[in-house]
Amino acid sequence: MPAWPRRRRVGGCGVDEFARFHPNERDEVFAVSADALGVPGVVVEKDFWVCWTLRRLYSPALRDSIASEQARADASTMRSSPLFVFKGGTPLSKVFGAIDRFSEDIDITVDRATIGAPSPVSSDSRKTRERLREAIEGACIEWTRETIKTALSSAIEATLDPREDWSLDLDPNAREATLVFRYPSKEASAHRYLLPSIRVEFGARGEQEPSEDASVSPMAAATVPQAFKEPKTTVRAMSAARTFWEKATLLHGIHHRGAPIRARQARHYFDVFRLADHRLGRAARADRALLGRVVEHRELTDLQPSARYREAAEGMIRLVPQEKQLASLEEDYQAMRDMFLAEPPSVGAILKRLERLEREVNRAGESGTRATP
Repeated sequence: MPAWPRRRRVGGCGVDEFARFHPNERDEVFAVSADALGVPGVVVEKDFWVCWTLRRLYSPALRDSIASEQARADASTMRSSPLFVFKGGTPLSKVFGAIDRFSEDIDITVDRATIGAPSPVSSDSRKTRERLREAIEGACIEWTRETIKTALSSAIEATLDPREDWSLDLDPNAREATLVFRYPSKEASAHRYLLPSIRVEFGARGEQEPSEDASVSPMAAATVPQAFKEPKTTVRAMSAARTFWEKATLLHGIHHRGAPIRARQARHYFDVFRLADHRLGRAARADRALLGRVVEHRELTDLQPSARYREAAEGMIRLVPQEKQLASLEEDYQAMRDMFLAEPPSVGAILKRLERLEREVNRAGESGTRATP
């Protein structure tokens, strides 16, 4: 078992107490854990702060703070409803253990009723759907700026040592309502992908179901268990099945639009590749009804007919990018190498498996039968 810093008693401490350790003591634990895992220390450090931030977001105190800031919300209703659903690649890694890459951001779907946003509705009028989308996004941005930023700032301030240097700011350039938490760190990361900050993206266009209660804990707690006690935080996480279809249809849309692969999109190809042969991915492929719901929702909210989402549910899903997109995919994939917890597959290996996955998914769609889990 890796050694724990000498100055602390055996038996460990809570996650919040650990966050108040002197930076040198935190770094000692991160270094021991990183050495055991064979990853850069900045990965272990950032993973800790991701889990710590989730602990703030899912705390009863934060919900009470939000309720007090938002007079129209009923606090008792907020405590029983899924205000936040944690989604995307980070739960695939931290909750389900389905992918072996580090996930650095927190993607949250917010309950639309809580923030006073309308729900997407089917309409033949593009203008109507555009207005609804703008109303949903506007409500989410306003709520993030006026309510959650204040509540989360208070939660961070109440927990960290007052001598720590940190900040929480709204990203003015982000498409979604995004808060950037710059966590306490002794030095800036030299890694392009691993900056000493966490992006917490709030969105209200997405659906919250199916989801489930789950737990997350820092990787440092697994490798240096004597340093922590009660490291787990309970969250509400999007099901792996919905995440699989969300990512698969995202790749489908990228293929049909034909634009270069944007920064930080290569991770979706890797995630679908890993899920293709994972039990959770096989189970997801059996749920064609869920694919239909994901496609229907994308058609309501994406508003880009060039994505041709309907074809994904009709036996014509495309998971492999066009030839002209491959160079940008390779470039972005190489940039994210420090995020992998083991030697990653090549882009060629990923695309070869995705080609087979395309055929498997499409055969099931064409026949109208359920894929074998």
